[in-house]
Amino acid sequence: MDFAGLGEPIPCAMDSGMNSQVQLGDVVVVMGGGSAGQIIAQCSKQKGTSKVVVLDGKFNIAENLGADLTIKLTPGRSGRSSKVSYDRNRY
Repeated sequence: MDFAGLGEPIPCAMDSGMNSQVQLGDVVVVMGGGSAGQIIAQCSKQKGTSKVVVLDGKFNIAENLGADLTIKLTPGRSGRSSKVSYDRNRY
């Protein structure tokens, strides 16, 4: 049943990624690195973006699939993201 649950998110993410107005050389930020976010990030890379940034999610998978930068958002006291952490030496 777990595999069947991906039947709806995959085509939606593919449609979003392939029909976006992303152009050659753009920088794309994907908000969330779940299954849909990973697919959108890959579609963006295929369309020729210069950088793909994935915020939160499965960083190892995102990097293995071609994300140029992954950023973990740290929630503040209010529960909203107030701090961004990444390794500046990598990029």
